[in-house]
Amino acid sequence: MATVIDASVMVAFLLRNEDNSRYARRIVERLDREELIVPRIFWYEVRNVLLKAKRNNRIGQQDFEDCLIQLTDEISPTEDDRNDEDRTLDLALRHNLTVYDASYLETAIRRKASLATFDRNLADAASSERVENPAVGFSA
Repeated sequence: MATVIDASVMVAFLLRNEDNSRYARRIVERLDREELIVPRIFWYEVRNVLLKAKRNNRIGQQDFEDCLIQLTDEISPTEDDRNDEDRTLDLALRHNLTVYDASYLETAIRRKASLATFDRNLADAASSERVENPAVGFSA
């Protein structure tokens, strides 16, 4: 089975001192044999959080670079750029999500995949849409 992984899980995985880091590591390890899928927005979200962490001196230059390498070379999720914009907007409206978060849910629904997220609103929307969340029970 494939899993869509969102920025909340991936950032916690990459930044080992985040609240949910140990849970994210267990989730990503558990999903090791599955295809990890991300919508295009994922790359912007994760890189933005890493850049903010660097700017705020939460991580140094080497950690920043290591996280980017780990993300692209070791984990290397598959980008899905076939987002259905109308369905994404509908999901955002129905579940009171940002369009960014709704794009993860739309990808999971369209790809018949699970959705790994620590984001409470997105997790609730996924549950309403009967999309499995392998991160349920793992967040702090």
